[in-house]
Amino acid sequence: MTTARELRTTAFAKRVGSALKDTLYFFVTGLLVIVPALWNQSPLVYSDSGAYIDRVWTMQAMTDRPMGYPLIMRAVSWQVSMWPVVFFQGMMSSWLLFEVLRCLFPKALLLWRAHITLLIVLVLGSSLPWYAAQLMPDALTALMGLIIFLLLFGEHLGVIKRAFLWVCLFFFAVSHLSHMAILIAVITCLLLARAVPVLRANMGGRFWHRWAGLLACCLATIFFVQEFNARSGYGRVMAPATDLFLAAKLCESGVMYEHLDRCCPVHDHPICYHMDQLDATGMFFIWNKDSPFRSDPYDQVAMSKAIAPITQEVLHDPHNWPLIAWTTFTATIIQLAQVEAGAGLDPYGENSAPWYQYRLRLPHELPLYMNSLQQRGVLHPEELNRIAHIALLLSILFIALLWGSASPLLRVFVVGAFVLVFFNAMVTGGVANVYDRLQARVTWLLVLSACLMALHRYQHRLILEPSSGKEA
Repeated sequence: MTTARELRTTAFAKRVGSALKDTLYFFVTGLLVIVPALWNQSPLVYSDSGAYIDRVWTMQAMTDRPMGYPLIMRAVSWQVSMWPVVFFQGMMSSWLLFEVLRCLFPKALLLWRAHITLLIVLVLGSSLPWYAAQLMPDALTALMGLIIFLLLFGEHLGVIKRAFLWVCLFFFAVSHLSHMAILIAVITCLLLARAVPVLRANMGGRFWHRWAGLLACCLATIFFVQEFNARSGYGRVMAPATDLFLAAKLCESGVMYEHLDRCCPVHDHPICYHMDQLDATGMFFIWNKDSPFRSDPYDQVAMSKAIAPITQEVLHDPHNWPLIAWTTFTATIIQLAQVEAGAGLDPYGENSAPWYQYRLRLPHELPLYMNSLQQRGVLHPEELNRIAHIALLLSILFIALLWGSASPLLRVFVVGAFVLVFFNAMVTGGVANVYDRLQARVTWLLVLSACLMALHRYQHRLILEPSSGKEA
């Protein structure tokens, strides 16, 4: 007879085998997600990628962003290559999409076929692969939204998966200040939406426990960022250069000019002598050598401290609040239309920040980096961008047409996707600066929503449930 010990051993071996099989599956499908990096022959980079790569080794606090992303890069890269970073982003994208499918279609018999089909559609018709293949925290923004949905509604999740998702949510949130702001907005929105019947029906008494978990995670991210900056000598702040970036935003929106035009005749501020230079973008005031904020040598912390008095004066003056509200609203609306997935993917050759870090930290990967399509200037995502634009418009149309046939939980997911897209525009465009690459990082959620609604509407004809019976 088989002993209890042998049964436990057999069961454990089956679990290990299943876990290895799942890992291999999500690794292979994750490669599909990051196909732009494979096509490029090197992970895609943006100018800020150099700063993140540097912090993987130095672990020094950054003046304008939190340290979550370098910590993730350090954990998965083993400090020997940048390829594991995009592998991780591809695997996480694939796995989270699979878990969302399991949550929305719990009785599906051929879920893997739906999953692969969904990935192919997203790779060919959305911005997802262009961000998953980048060494930038923007790859994690939309994934954070999927994690929140699964933590709230993923009844199929076991203890280990749920714990892993909480850990991922924490590190994804501390990867970018905008992620933390979006998380705060989502928590507030959930509290206001508590009275919606579909939320009560799908979560019941568990709402407060999971909402409290999100709040605790949010508070933990704030404490972590402030503590890390304090230990680095910057004090308990979210970002040492906050006032500099706020001043740049106030200049870009015209609020700074209106305030100075009213106050300079009464109060003499140093910036009053540069009012003819305040008609530029926020990026100009931070990075351009001709910026009136620029110090020599370039020091963001010193610049922020110097501009802090006028920044705080503008923000605390009630006369400016109507204009701040209006410009925030208009910037949010403008940001919603910025959907260029390939924005910022310019060549970063010799003497650029990413090139310098590759030469210093990863010299064995420098030849492939320099010979990649991006660095040779022959990476042209314009055609794929046009396809993504058409797919996005068609997705919104599909969502409107199929709304009546969607299940209540699927409607919650779709509404959540639109809410996340709006919050991303509000935080990035309204509070930071209008920039196309910051909005395209989440718009693929709308393409995903349309695909899920189509699968739900036509599942018996397609691939989800070939057997009889309705999906619960």
